Amino acid sequence: MTEVTDHKKLKVFVSYSRKDSAFAKELVAGLELTGFDPFIDQHDIAAAEDWEERLGALIRDADTVVYVLSPNSVASVRCQWEVDKATAIAKRLGPIAE
Repeated sequence: MTEVTDHKKLKVFVSYSRKDSAFAKELVAGLELTGFDPFIDQHDIAAAEDWEERLGALIRDADTVVYVLSPNSVASVRCQWEVDKATAIAKRLGPIAE
């Protein structure tokens, strides 16, 4: 197996409901351990930033968007916005059940 260097790691944006934060954090840890470069809004958006602009940039920069599928995320307006954004720019979108 060849070692993955930082500049070759696939970038993964994780879309999730804040109510599913514990699962999302575990998912991020697992992605990091397996050589991916995950992005999650709790770690990658500063408090004063325009969240829509920053989330849009994270989604654009990602190679893949992982959508944590749960009753909470299905009911979330923000998650729907993230999925719509990813779909509009033809990002690979993979659902994962909580």
